[in-house]
Amino acid sequence: MAKLKMDILRYKLLCGDETNLKYRDYLKIFSPRLFCVFLYRTSSFFYQKRMKLLSKFFSLINFYYSKLKFHLYAPLVEGLFLPHPISIVIGANSIGENCTIFQNVTIGAKTLDIVYNRNVRPLIGNNVTISAGAVVVGPVAINDNVFLGANCVVVNSIESGVIVGGVPAKILGKLTL
Repeated sequence: MAKLKMDILRYKLLCGDETNLKYRDYLKIFSPRLFCVFLYRTSSFFYQKRMKLLSKFFSLINFYYSKLKFHLYAPLVEGLFLPHPISIVIGANSIGENCTIFQNVTIGAKTLDIVYNRNVRPLIGNNVTISAGAVVVGPVAINDNVFLGANCVVVNSIESGVIVGGVPAKILGKLTL
């Protein structure tokens, strides 16, 4: 559960708390912003241990709790933050470190893909923010340090360090860090 620890640390940092992780900080998983990530991490843990029934159980709890659909084939590394965890579908090839995903976001294949072919799904880099209502579909790469604006539709790869918006998504400017 090292990834969950990093999720909690990032949450603390975003809340302005730069202190080291303490035992009581693990209670933060009961925040709506972290509880769904905890359920995903738990489901993923059981999936990796080939305990698919338990994995499915936690995945269903997550779906009924917050209408989040995480595909267990999509590796999510540490630092995931969901400020408003409602109605999110994550079916990416992979998602990098320290990503922020807002409500009503869809990340997945452009066409029906029941068998979960990773080659037709997006790659999301590190330090990416995906704003409310954004859609990222197809075999695209969203490189590091990208901000996707609200309701944009990404169907082409995006270079590093940019702000993107519109339908279809276009580069609106450079992201200053």
